[in-house]
Amino acid sequence: MKKTILKHRTTQITYHLPQGHSGYTGYWDDNGYLQLIDSKGLKAEPLRSKKVISYKGGNKEKAYLVMESENEGQSFDGLVELSRFDSFFVIDTNSPIELINGKRLSVSFLIRLKLVKVEGGFQYQKPENHGYLLVFNNIPYEERPEMLAILMMAKHISKTESSNTNSKIGFVTDSDTESHRSISLRESKIYKNDYLPEGFSLIFAKDRGGNILNRLVRTCDNEANKGVTSYKLDLLKNETMTPCYLDKDVLFQSYEISIIDFNIGISKTRGANGKFT
Repeated sequence: MKKTILKHRTTQITYHLPQGHSGYTGYWDDNGYLQLIDSKGLKAEPLRSKKVISYKGGNKEKAYLVMESENEGQSFDGLVELSRFDSFFVIDTNSPIELINGKRLSVSFLIRLKLVKVEGGFQYQKPENHGYLLVFNNIPYEERPEMLAILMMAKHISKTESSNTNSKIGFVTDSDTESHRSISLRESKIYKNDYLPEGFSLIFAKDRGGNILNRLVRTCDNEANKGVTSYKLDLLKNETMTPCYLDKDVLFQSYEISIIDFNIGISKTRGANGKFT
């Protein structure tokens, strides 16, 4: 069995700071959170921040986890950032090369999690005991199928959980990382003429890497692959699919998939040694 080992892992954290600070020193607090102190002993609060965890593949650095925040800092392993969300979804989408009745098939699988602070670290919880399989047929090639799946789920949550207007929900996705910040800030459209609703934001994670989010993306990738195989015959008939209300040219069907024995336990925060300038 071939096993891929990610060597030369690099974690890069960038803070955009307000004017009036200089001569920084840094330290990791008890939550693994990077704090910066200026030459006057004052804490420097970032205007925005970004963390990129990457590995060296060939002659290039390849990112497998990217987190961005507005008016907040970053931790070393991302647990603090995830705990800021009321809940978050992990999603992966598969679009086979072959066409179904001359149309493009795309299958997305999503699971929903919540991260809470407990003694000894953070505990992952399941707000729901099922995952979601979203099947699309005929998404235009210039559009990203995973973004339509995220948009549909965000719209669904906004409608069914509207009592909590201040909720903050994340989507962990490996699609279109360069646009995540502008989509999350609603400066760019997520699909055709639609913007991501308020209260939702995107996080980038690939199916490679040892972070828990990377492992969860792999889980979603496996389930999406199963969905492609399981529903291909149904899609050939098009009997169960209906037009998607966000794009009438796209056929759509959703399924709830039970999650059995899914427990990823407690994760401890980690810090790192290093100098900060």
